[in-house]
Formats: sequence, structure tokens, C-alpha cells
Amino acid sequence: MFQNFMDYTNDECMNLFTQDQVDRMDIVINNSPRRKTLLTSPGATDPSGNVPVTDLALVRVQRPGPVVCVTSVVPVLQVRNAGNTIINNFQIERTINNGTSLIQQVSGIQFNPGEVISIDVATTALQPGTNVVNFNLRNPNGSADQLISNNTLSYTIVVNTAQEIIPLRQTFDQSFSDWSIVSQNSQPQWQTTSTNFNTSLVYNSFTNAARGQETWLVSPVLNLTGANEASVLFFTSYATRGQTTEQLRVFASDNCGIDYSNTLLTLTGQDLSNASSTNSWRPVVASEWTRQYVNLNNLIGQSQVRLAWVATNQNGNNLYVDNIEFFVSDDRDPPTVSEPYQLYGTSTNLNDYAITFNLQQRQNVNVAVYNLQGQRLAEHRFNNVLNQTFPLELSSRAAGHYIVRVDLGGSSSASKIFVTR
Repeated sequence: MFQNFMDYTNDECMNLFTQDQVDRMDIVINNSPRRKTLLTSPGATDPSGNVPVTDLALVRVQRPGPVVCVTSVVPVLQVRNAGNTIINNFQIERTINNGTSLIQQVSGIQFNPGEVISIDVATTALQPGTNVVNFNLRNPNGSADQLISNNTLSYTIVVNTAQEIIPLRQTFDQSFSDWSIVSQNSQPQWQTTSTNFNTSLVYNSFTNAARGQETWLVSPVLNLTGANEASVLFFTSYATRGQTTEQLRVFASDNCGIDYSNTLLTLTGQDLSNASSTNSWRPVVASEWTRQYVNLNNLIGQSQVRLAWVATNQNGNNLYVDNIEFFVSDDRDPPTVSEPYQLYGTSTNLNDYAITFNLQQRQNVNVAVYNLQGQRLAEHRFNNVLNQTFPLELSSRAAGHYIVRVDLGGSSSASKIFVTR
């Protein structure tokens, strides 16, 4: 290749590829297990004269999402006219949990070749828990579909009505039945596994050769009407293998899971990984985890919010998620403490104090400030405390020592602080 030597002369005596390069390509295309199938692939066939006259293709289920909180939904299907004739009518056959089939007639349309349309299916009644809904397209223009392999689709819908408020923490170290894990057509799912974070979720992509498969982790229904700000932070661990990387997206639904149209975060490549490995990945130290941040302020005031963590397989390496924590603030780096609470002077004003909590579960907390004579000068009651930070604002007090008493979990503790002037 003379171009490799930056020689761009228009010389007809030179070729783009050397003979050895041509020989190498011939060997690969004829012998490589993955490449030799290209020779017989339908993609190498001239499409002229081979497109079926009538062919409907069921592309995907647009809605509902795979996890909802209602037992009655109106599915929306995305359908393609993959044939070469206009279709004016067809039928949709729908079956729920292997029960009785419902036939729905779709008519009065002009469905042109190559066009993709969305069709509402009749109201579908679901049962609590896992449901499998099968859809089948049939009888385009009243005749048989000439390619039935793309007519059917099986879709799993989980009805989970669990509700929560924030702040909220999910470590996966105990039962998390309020959350849902869903994959379609028995595809691999998020699984629990042991890591240096105790129990974490892992999506095993290292051994999964079926690229494009997805698995969903979906939160319970979150009521954000009582928050002024909101965010979620979580940890990921991943190591790239070659040029292939998995994708992790965070979707939001504000209608209980009917659709997840809001993409809050997309992670791939270096955004997802802080390591590389040719072996099956498993984190063993804290530095092999990356903390991710998502702002939720655009969902404030909504009462039926759901978040979904969706991993897409590319047969790269294993992807881990853990310690999902919702805050009632939008701080990318919120204060964290290892004890149930910590009292400290703020950096903006050393005479002001703040208290940060790190509780195992939400609870109500009383915080009172006393002088050394035992007089109560101020009292604060904080509800649903988990991981919040609250100001005590003592700068207006006279210089001297004060006692801060904290009542939580049926016990009390006190700390002495000093205000200067």
C-alpha cells in the first residue's frame, strides 16, 4: 500500500492491497468460523425478486415497559411492512400466560412497503407478578404471510406495586423483592454475587456471545412529591476486554412504568470502566469501583417514578452494580460518614455546625441544643432521616460551649461543641 508511505501519487501501476494482503483476506473469509458464514448470509443475496409480496414483521413492544404497577395496560406494537405490496388490513393475535387467544382486526390503513407504524393492542389484563404476553401478526390483506418467522414476539411484563419514598438505599445485601429484575425470552439477567462490597449485582457478559441482549433492574414506585431536590448515586465496576464494551443506561418513567422514555444516563467505554482485563472480571478492592451520579430534579413532584438500570451485552466483560442510594439533594459528592451520625463545623463558617446521618433505615430524629446550664436553646425534628445533612446554624449564639443531644432509634447521645467569636 503506497499510501502507507504518504505517497498519494495517482499511479495506475500500484494497487491498494498487496498480493499477500489479498491472500490473507481470502483465507479468513473462507476459513474463519465467524467470517465464512458471510458467504452464505442472506445479506449477500441480491434482494431484487426475493422480497416477499406480503410480509409483516413485529419489530418490538413500544409500551408498556417490562415492569408496571397496574394490572391493565394497552400494549403498543411497532410493526414493519417488510414486503413489497401495500397492506390495508391484518390481524393481531394476543395470548396472556398461555390462556385464551384474542384476535384483533386492524383495518382501514395504507401500510406502504418499508414503512414502520405503531399499533395499539386491545386492553390487556395482567396478574400480579410475572406475565408472559405473546403477540402474533397474521393474515395481511386476508392472505397468508409469506415469511412467518418475524411475525411473533413473546414479552414479559412484571406487575410490581411496591412503593417507596426517598431518601432510599439499596445494597442488595438483603432481600430486595421491592425491586424487579427482568429479561426477555429467558435471556441472562442481573444476578447476585459476592464482591468486596458484600453482595452485588452482576451481568455476566464475558461468556454471553449473544450481543444486543438486555437485562433490566427496576426500582419500586418512587413518590417524589415531598422532595425539593433529588439525585441518585451508585457504584459500577467493569473492565474492558479489547475494543468491546458493554452499555449501561438509566431510564426513568413518570407513569409507573407504562413507558421509560427519559434516558438519564448512558455509560460505555471509559465512562463505565477504570480497568481492562482479558479474564472474567470481578472487583476485589474499592478502587475498582466507580461512583456514578444522576440528577433527578426534573422528576420532582411526580408520584409514580420508576428508575431502570439496563445493561446491554456486547460479549465484552462482566458488569457490576451496587450501593444505589437516593438523596434529597443534587450534590455530586454529598457528605458521607461511617458512624450513624457526625457533627462538624462547616467550611463556610466555623461557628456554624452541620450534622450528617448514615442510618441503616429511615427514621425520625430529634436534635436539641443546650447550654451548660441545661437550658434547651433549640430543637429540631427531622423526619425520614437516612443519609441527609442538616445545618444547625449556631453562629448567632454567644461564644462558649454547647451540648448537642441526638435522639434516634430509642437511644440518646450527646456531643460538646464550642462556638467562638
